[in-house]
Amino acid sequence: MSPDPRTVVRDFRPEDRAAAVQVLASSFEGFGPLDQVVGDGEKAHERRRRMFEMTFRNLVKQHVIIAERDGRIEGVLTYAEWPDCTPSARDSLVAVRIAGPRLLTLIRDFRKVGKAHPRTPHRHLPTLGVRREAQGRGIGGLLMTEYCRRCDEAGLPGYLETIRSADPSRRAQERLYARHGFTVAEVVPMTDD
Repeated sequence: MSPDPRTVVRDFRPEDRAAAVQVLASSFEGFGPLDQVVGDGEKAHERRRRMFEMTFRNLVKQHVIIAERDGRIEGVLTYAEWPDCTPSARDSLVAVRIAGPRLLTLIRDFRKVGKAHPRTPHRHLPTLGVRREAQGRGIGGLLMTEYCRRCDEAGLPGYLETIRSADPSRRAQERLYARHGFTVAEVVPMTDD
């Protein structure tokens, strides 16, 4: 589907913070790998929101692209350049506090994914989220197009992690990334799903 022509893709502004965190937190509800860290129950949404707030703590190293329509943030994409794309000790400590009893799962998952992470210059896309009501309207594609343009402009390859469902019909993210030229470099088994 073509995105609404009123949708504008732009850089993050400080006043976007609360809305951007909310878009990311709500768009990642039901996302298995993150749910393993934040758990479930009444406090899961708050823990998910706190995880995404970390994204906006160090905007010197982290870049944020916003998709906005009629003054409302519809989607958020974050990226960082190597070697700044690995979590800082402070971010790791905050994540540990949020994970609580799920700490061992968090450590295990970070190690698995960390082994696959490139050790050469690149731009790492850790987060792409679209407001649930706006999904399927081309917002993710607009954000990916801008991310790829910025990678090309800098002469750096793009890198990201995503999930691959055992069910091929549930691979929408993978198809989105493939349309933008990404290929699978490595599959890191996390769960049976």
